[in-house]
Amino acid sequence: MTKAQQWIKVGKSLELLDTPGILWPKFEDQTVGFKLALTGAIKDDLLNMEDIALYGLHFIYDHYPEQFSKWIKHTEKSKTGAEWLAEIAGARGLKDRYGDPDYGRAAELIVREIRSQKMGRLSFDFPLEKEAIEE
Repeated sequence: MTKAQQWIKVGKSLELLDTPGILWPKFEDQTVGFKLALTGAIKDDLLNMEDIALYGLHFIYDHYPEQFSKWIKHTEKSKTGAEWLAEIAGARGLKDRYGDPDYGRAAELIVREIRSQKMGRLSFDFPLEKEAIEE
C-alpha cells in the first residue's frame, strides 16, 4: 500500500510516480477486487482468503503456465478448487489437528507466495488489444 509519494525507477529510461490514492467502495467487475486483493492493495479480511488464492491459482495457470508448473508442480486444471488446495496443503505439510489438509493455511501460503513473487514478477492486468480499443 502506498503511504507516501515516491518515484520508482523502471529500467534506465523510465521512472514511475507512485502516489497514495483511494479505492471506490464497489467494483463493477469482481475480478478487479480479486486482483487488488492478490497484490495486497485491499485488506485481506474484505474477501475470503480461499477465494483470493483460487482466483490467483487460476489466473496464473491461464496466463503464466510455465511459472505455474514450476511453482506448484502440478498442472491439472480439471481439479476443483478444494482439490487444488488439498494437494498444495499436502505437498507443503499443512494439516489441521485431525490430519486433514488445512485449506485456510494453504490459501494464506498461496497468497503470500504470490505477493512475495516466488514465481517471479507477474502482472494481473494486460494492455488492451488494438482491435478492442478500436471497437
